[in-house]
Amino acid sequence: MFLTDTEFLWLLGEFLVTGVITAVFLDIIRILRIIAGAGKTAVFISDMLMTIIFAVVVMFTAIENGYGKLRIYYFAAAALGLLLYFFTIGMITRFIASFAGKFLRRAVKYVSGLICKPVFALFGSIKQKNVYFFVQLRQKISKRAENLQFGLKKHPPMMYNNKIGKLYLKGGEERNVIKAKVRKKA
Repeated sequence: MFLTDTEFLWLLGEFLVTGVITAVFLDIIRILRIIAGAGKTAVFISDMLMTIIFAVVVMFTAIENGYGKLRIYYFAAAALGLLLYFFTIGMITRFIASFAGKFLRRAVKYVSGLICKPVFALFGSIKQKNVYFFVQLRQKISKRAENLQFGLKKHPPMMYNNKIGKLYLKGGEERNVIKAKVRKKA
């Protein structure tokens, strides 16, 4: 199917708008990353996901508006729309978002400090009150374990060496038994 010049320009305009709309979505994600202070790995993963989303959006726009045909200039027009947004409005929003991100991070640190200090103090006092109970419990358990060890020390450990010996019972009967040696302590 051949397109007239007007239809072709209309399609390019649609893909430029698709690129700009995708760029706005990517910019929102970028602002959230700046505010959250994401690390390099999180930035890499989110950039890869955004690239995949961009490709899928362009593909679905091509299927819907491009008469089911996928042309390279669809991607070129969408990428041009993306770049136009990033190098105009995107630079301004990135500049504003960096300052807003720094301010919000400081505000969150301040508020979390106000909230966390009393909570930690509360848990610290609970810990101090209950530590005596747990120390006593530990001492009782270790004392019982020492008593068990002391009871085991009274009896010499036996080691079987699977040697068969003869046991003579009353009346002259013999029975095979396993001899055991007592292990000496080193």
